[in-house]
Amino acid sequence: MSTFSVPYRVMFFHVKIASIDQVCGSDFIKGLSFPIEEATKVDITAYLQNSFGSPARLDYGTGHELNFIAFLCCLELLSVLDLRDRSKVALKIFVRYTGLTRTIQQYFRLEPAGSLGAWGLDDYCFIPFLWGSAQLQIHSSSAPNLIIADPLVVEEGNMFFDSCRYVKLVKGGPLEVVSPTLASLSTVKSWKQMTEGLFKMYCVS
Repeated sequence: MSTFSVPYRVMFFHVKIASIDQVCGSDFIKGLSFPIEEATKVDITAYLQNSFGSPARLDYGTGHELNFIAFLCCLELLSVLDLRDRSKVALKIFVRYTGLTRTIQQYFRLEPAGSLGAWGLDDYCFIPFLWGSAQLQIHSSSAPNLIIADPLVVEEGNMFFDSCRYVKLVKGGPLEVVSPTLASLSTVKSWKQMTEGLFKMYCVS
């Protein structure tokens, strides 16, 4: 955990975001083998830059997460990513992105942006729960009632359960206490119903 004062956290966070943008943004776009309109470059770069949190507010939330989704959508529209590879993009690229953002959140002690506190699924993200639930709907023999299992060792490598484990680790308590909304999902009958409910919740939020 970082012990930097606020001014140093702001400075180092700016440096971190700039380095990510240089490697993954500017250099990536320059390396594409086909021309891209300048306006499109601006949009793609903006989406990527806003995917890792706000250096001004020192926070991170679902809006930043959505920027990364928009960045991936742009790459698909440009045929950099193939429509048929969406599952791989979700399970490989997005999972690594989520891991990186969690490291940034802890190291720079970022505040949750627009958090619902104990009444939200997670202070920082939502998509891992939605996509992880959809994944379980297709490939799983487990049931939603395992959400509150202690220790939560089921379905390692699944975004949904990995996110449950992360919430328990960071907040340091049982889900029923630290995230009652997340714990309440254990009463849902099936992953199909779970996915449909989370999608509606995401659209509302």
